[in-house]
Amino acid sequence: MSGLKIEPFLIKLENNKNIKNICILEKKYLDGYYSTIGSRKNAYSKYRMRVENSNLNNEIKNIVKNILRLSKEERDHFKLNDKLQINFDHLNLRTIKDVDGYIETGISLIKKPSYIDKILGFCCVTGRRPAEIGCSSDFSFLDSNHLIFDGQLKTKGSNSLKPYKIPVLMNTNDFLIHWRFFREQYTKNLIDRNIYKLDDFFSTQLTEKFHNNYSKDMSMRVKKYFKNFVTGEIQTKNLRPIYATIAVNKFNKNSNKSSQKYIAEILGHSDNDLNTTNSYIDFKNI
Repeated sequence: MSGLKIEPFLIKLENNKNIKNICILEKKYLDGYYSTIGSRKNAYSKYRMRVENSNLNNEIKNIVKNILRLSKEERDHFKLNDKLQINFDHLNLRTIKDVDGYIETGISLIKKPSYIDKILGFCCVTGRRPAEIGCSSDFSFLDSNHLIFDGQLKTKGSNSLKPYKIPVLMNTNDFLIHWRFFREQYTKNLIDRNIYKLDDFFSTQLTEKFHNNYSKDMSMRVKKYFKNFVTGEIQTKNLRPIYATIAVNKFNKNSNKSSQKYIAEILGHSDNDLNTTNSYIDFKNI
């Protein structure tokens, strides 16, 4: 159960003068509810993002930003732990035991009648996030191995990310036939891109809503369909780094471009951001 009380917090900010005291009390509550630095960091971020996108004045927003945040010591500790985890993952890469079987399973899921099965299949062959497939993605033809992808969520501060080229782990003509059918038949979570901008605030809200509705079902199905293709436990979030690993080996063989740079490009990371890419290097082909 979430301990976030963002809307009541906003009401307090709107109706009281002692903004600093309200923020201090809310931070005390959050620090008591969330025991780890990572969970507190996530909670503070959600509060700040909601306040930033409210009608409160800038003075109040700045007070919230300055109080609802990790201390320098906590930030340093979080960064160190993150680096240690990435280093551990890079020293203990998991194996994709059957690349062809993995891809064939993804393609078969795209053809199933189930909404969730189709989403997992599209995630498998494109490396996109489930919420992107369900709510915001669009694809257009480039060649038999590549598509132009539009509709990325989690753009890290950029209010709009231009469409970009991605490799696909199946024939793109076949993919688009199934994709167009999916978009026509399953519209319940699809957003109107003419109305909604995929900025950080909206894309986070959209991702969380989709996750809350479908994550449990997706998790069970991912284990059922894909567990035999990799070493160790498999989670829905693993589909993205597995895709990246396979794509590097299939499409970046005869290039001077590093694996990290290639992965950054096909996952839509910022041009100069290779640090994020390091967290997606979790697997290797057998």
